[in-house]
Amino acid sequence: MAVLFITSDRPRAGKTALASALAARWSGAGKGVGYFKPFSANPQDDTDFSFVARDVLSNGDAALPLLMPEDTKAPLPQDFSKALRDAVDALGSGRDVVLVEGPCLYSPDGEASPIAPALVEDLDARVLLVLQYA
Repeated sequence: MAVLFITSDRPRAGKTALASALAARWSGAGKGVGYFKPFSANPQDDTDFSFVARDVLSNGDAALPLLMPEDTKAPLPQDFSKALRDAVDALGSGRDVVLVEGPCLYSPDGEASPIAPALVEDLDARVLLVLQYA
């Protein structure tokens, strides 16, 4: 299983659009595709997750998001990182690729956040960086 981590330089840059296009293309070509959005400001009502899980993939091919940590400048605790790795491993079982829609590289106040780089390392993932057009 390959893990492809999609991140961006800022919110609303197009991570979900890219993830859904890749998922639709690869699943249409017969590849087993999983989708995971590890963090969300509102996990119970995340429209991005709902769109990819319900409209692009079947619900069994996606893992529910978790609440975004309040301190996006702090590293993730080890037990939390392990839980994320376990979720990706479980989702990837029997699939060719897992698309992980990660958090942005910067916190809302513009400071670099260590979360996305730590997840990439923990998941041994390839990275696609979406830069918002301005």
